[in-house]
Amino acid sequence: MNSGKDHMDDLRTLIEQVAQELTERCHLEFNAFLSEELGCSEEDDPIPLEVCIGIAQGLADASGFRVVLQAAILEPIEGEANMFREVGQREVAAANPSMFVNSA
Repeated sequence: MNSGKDHMDDLRTLIEQVAQELTERCHLEFNAFLSEELGCSEEDDPIPLEVCIGIAQGLADASGFRVVLQAAILEPIEGEANMFREVGQREVAAANPSMFVNSA
């Protein structure tokens, strides 16, 4: 009788897998866009915060939702040179829609 719960668990797992794959693909394509079209490369210099805020504002305006930019809080991993672990996140900037506003 747990077939409904099993189906929900299977669906949840599938959704999480697809979401992870989409996130990774979009991250790669977005980085390619920034480096090829805008000349920004994380390898040479970090992407300017102003560029990220401008893109976030465009997304907020197009979607009608608030877009929040977060930064990872890192701490060094003991015994590992140049290795860090994420211990949290903090808000760096936010963009509120200025055109089409949707209430969540």
